[in-house]
Amino acid sequence: MISGFENAKITEITDFYKAPLQGSFLLKGFYTMSDFFSIRSFFRLTLFYFTTIMAMVASAQHADTDVMAPIHKMFEAMAKADTALLQSTFHSDVTFATVVVLPDGNLKLTRENGPQNFKMAIAKLKPGFLQEPIFDYKVFFADGFAQVWAPYALFAGGQFRHCGVDAFQLVLTPDGWKIIHLADTRKKENCQVPDHIMKAYSR
Repeated sequence: MISGFENAKITEITDFYKAPLQGSFLLKGFYTMSDFFSIRSFFRLTLFYFTTIMAMVASAQHADTDVMAPIHKMFEAMAKADTALLQSTFHSDVTFATVVVLPDGNLKLTRENGPQNFKMAIAKLKPGFLQEPIFDYKVFFADGFAQVWAPYALFAGGQFRHCGVDAFQLVLTPDGWKIIHLADTRKKENCQVPDHIMKAYSR
């Protein structure tokens, strides 16, 4: 049952939404010249906003692709054991940090300046031995600076070794985006790696 107050509110709301239609072709039942131009303006404005939004989406997707290019290339270099390709993804001042979850639950932090140790480790591997797929990554960028948060799983010789998160920082240079910092976490338990990745990389 609707009270008098509620009925008054419903009438008020109905009148509010009907007001813009008073005297329009929707109520008259026929078109006027002004109605025609209003409709045409409406569709032009709608088309403008639609094309603008689509252009913004396409631009953002293109920027994401550009930012991710050196990251995908880095993982390709690791899989191919190609140190020259690996070096090409890094900025000259690149730094590294690793956080490892120890068996007792404590964290161990190590830092490195430059990619020398990374390159030496990769150089010792056979092509195809190391695979590090990432998934559900997120890209953030503004003013020539970008950050990428990428959960990963590491496989060596087809065996799952550990999981974690790669956190990249990149800068835009005349030669494109370059990795200026890479931090990662590493753990062997409580990994939430998608099933399709486990199946694709395990042997």
